[in-house]
Amino acid sequence: MRAKGHAGGTTHAGAKLGRVRGLAAVVGRRLPRVLLAPIAVALLASCSSSPVPPGASPTSTPPTTSSTSVTTTTALTGPPCGVVPNADIVFTSRTEPCAITTYVGVKIHISLDRGFIWNDPTSDSQVLQVSNIQRPSSGGGLDADLLAEAVGQATLSSAGGIACLPGQPCPALARLWELRVTVTQQ
Repeated sequence: MRAKGHAGGTTHAGAKLGRVRGLAAVVGRRLPRVLLAPIAVALLASCSSSPVPPGASPTSTPPTTSSTSVTTTTALTGPPCGVVPNADIVFTSRTEPCAITTYVGVKIHISLDRGFIWNDPTSDSQVLQVSNIQRPSSGGGLDADLLAEAVGQATLSSAGGIACLPGQPCPALARLWELRVTVTQQ
């Protein structure tokens, strides 16, 4: 049913619809049908937008309009398994949970990822003692020393939540760090 204007003709919307249908008919006759699908896809693609800016990964926070911006990422940084390698440590597994072997009296230095705010590491055994816990002033991370005091096995662990700027959107990401340590007599 057509809407009638005051002089008995079609309204402006009806005339516009007629022009669009006419244009589609002309284009359809002049362009081979093979080209219509790629043109439609190109037009639709040019109208879409991505929530991820070019060059960024889905795990990064886009820059803010303030003078400071922080990129949050879940990519692992730092030493393997959080353990700073030295000659007295042998990595027996580098997959989570990591495992190392060392000797009584050796000091093991750990450095956990800077993108997370970590709890103090804890040991499930008296074989290893945690000491000298330090946190950078910003950006998260944790450094600590572990002293191998007796022969045996221990599992160290810490949980960390992602470090974000106050007042900024922040994903609810957490990590569990575990290290299994076997201490032997030299």
